[in-house]
Amino acid sequence: MANRGNRELLDLQERRIVVCAQDPDGPQFPDMERVFECYLDEHPLISQYRRTGEARARKVSDLLTLRQFRALPIYQEFYRRLNVRYLLGMALAIEAPFVVWIELDRGRDDFSERDRHMFNLLRPHLMQTLRNAIAVSVMEHIFKKLGVDSRTAAAARALALSSPSTP
Repeated sequence: MANRGNRELLDLQERRIVVCAQDPDGPQFPDMERVFECYLDEHPLISQYRRTGEARARKVSDLLTLRQFRALPIYQEFYRRLNVRYLLGMALAIEAPFVVWIELDRGRDDFSERDRHMFNLLRPHLMQTLRNAIAVSVMEHIFKKLGVDSRTAAAARALALSSPSTP
């Protein structure tokens, strides 16, 4: 089985998925997101992140044997249905309590140390991409509030709003 990737924006305080992006070619089942959300507190990698704040890539095998992982309800109710046995995940912290969780999974062969290293090398680039996306979203919100569609128009509108009115 090839690697699959999942990305979720999680609210760790409310213990819920805000936004989820699954691999469109990967297996799915009805209510997949709801099932994942029900067992979010049991996810070994996310739980480790919540306890330690350590955002670097971790393999589920860093924490549990395959037998221990397969005994967990999250495995039985979620990962087993997707034929997943191995996970490699990392957190991209935004602002508490929100975190973007990126996870690779596969059914055969655990992830190697090289896989983990490569995933960790991507982390700063993914963080910058996330910051850029947030900045663009903020700019779009400002443009909408100002009723403009460009930075130049926003600057002109802001200047007009901040200059004293002439009689």
